[in-house]
Amino acid sequence: MALPHLAVAEEALSLSPAERADLAKLLIQSLENDHRSDAEITAELNRRFTDLISGKDSGLNFEQVFGSPASSPRNSTNTMRPPGFNDWRTATIIYA
Repeated sequence: MALPHLAVAEEALSLSPAERADLAKLLIQSLENDHRSDAEITAELNRRFTDLISGKDSGLNFEQVFGSPASSPRNSTNTMRPPGFNDWRTATIIYA
């Protein structure tokens, strides 16, 4: 597994058993009913990324995705941060 995948796995494993079960169900459902090829998925992700970078799509902020304000990074026990993200309240979420 690549390093970014390990970070995601560590985050997932820190969830409660019920939250992990919900996540597992969501991940499995994401694999079902998707008959697109890897090339089609890659093309869509590239288009979405281009729209995000160009400003055509503004993405979603933390509260829109998670429904609550982000906690202060100083109070967070999570020390893993993607490069360039100094404040989660202003991070743009890219989703597929």
